[in-house]
Amino acid sequence: GADGTITAAAYEDHVSRRGFRPGLAALGDLKKNWTLSDFLLMDDQYTFKVKRQEEAFCKGVSLDTQACFNFQSYMQQLGWRQGRCGFLYGNWDEDEMKVKVEFVYEPEQRSDEHGIAVLLADEEEEEQMHKKQVEDDDETMTDVQHINTSGGQSHGTGGSVAATEEINIVEAIAEALALRRVGFVFAHPPREKGFVFSGAEAIRAAYQQLEAADGVNKTPFVTVKVTVDPESNESQFEAYQVSEQCMTMAAEGALGVDGNDLAACAVHPTFTVVVEGKPAPSVNANFFSL
Repeated sequence: GADGTITAAAYEDHVSRRGFRPGLAALGDLKKNWTLSDFLLMDDQYTFKVKRQEEAFCKGVSLDTQACFNFQSYMQQLGWRQGRCGFLYGNWDEDEMKVKVEFVYEPEQRSDEHGIAVLLADEEEEEQMHKKQVEDDDETMTDVQHINTSGGQSHGTGGSVAATEEINIVEAIAEALALRRVGFVFAHPPREKGFVFSGAEAIRAAYQQLEAADGVNKTPFVTVKVTVDPESNESQFEAYQVSEQCMTMAAEGALGVDGNDLAACAVHPTFTVVVEGKPAPSVNANFFSL
């Protein structure tokens, strides 16, 4: 302090008060001398002006009829009261940017009306579980913490090495058949008109496109959403992508789930997002859907 006293302070508290932006170091800690151009260039890296992308990268999707029937049949049995998801396997034409889906694989998952969690063990969990199996092959392992790879909400524990090994087998079979993962499909209960993606679903789509494209690049990888028409009781399959800007923002860690608005993506405090000319604390996921 000014009187010579020494006060202990956590680094996070120091950064929150003096950082260039929340979560970032102070400008003087980054380098000693700054010009206005340097500052504006630095600041611009953390500012996104949201704008709609006119066209999707993918120009067409063909879905196997039997695969679609099997997927929606399970939802019909549940009365469309909760979600369900699967991975789409097939091929795509990178010149025409068109996708052909041959089959759907539905991994071990847990879901309700709010979201879906795919139950897979991560590498550390796999190692720990295999060690435990070596120590006691007869012991049954339960309550393993899972990671939520679906982008939806987590619902307790239950991820397993068996589920992870199963999806690895599916990937190997697909490769032997000269097929690849070309998309993701999820089903949900009926929603109000105009509600395309939740914030979590948009972020999940962005992460999966990033993985398929090996970064922020064009890809035909699609997200297919399935629901039921309350009036006709017929299943509806619709293919979507998210914009390249959404992919960039997700890669930078600028987007998160908005706890107050399911249809929006929250903006991380480190970043500034401008929507229709004004800074916004969140972005409606419809801005990103294509």
